[in-house]
Amino acid sequence: MTEPLRLKWQYCPFNDSSSRYLERISGVCVIWEKEPGRALYVGRGNLEEHVSKHLNDKNGPIFLASRKNTWVAYARVAEDKQAGVESFLIQHYEPIYGQIEVDPIPF
Repeated sequence: MTEPLRLKWQYCPFNDSSSRYLERISGVCVIWEKEPGRALYVGRGNLEEHVSKHLNDKNGPIFLASRKNTWVAYARVAEDKQAGVESFLIQHYEPIYGQIEVDPIPF
């Protein structure tokens, strides 16, 4: 029987200082709007890259969210487990933006 995966969640504000928290972290993240309490985005992989992309997309919907009200929840996850955790989080939180990035199956 497989052990359940336990994640240690950490949090940082969704702002220009986010990258110092997320530097060199590979795992999963949820960009979360505290009020009204909803997930905006779920991602996996290099978290600094994902969050920076949304912070720098001045026309993107997540950039326009209230910075005082928006946080990043993140956890380190082994690369071989990231897709499964991301899929679970997307199903559970139903983020407003973002999607599962599926790697093509080689034939």
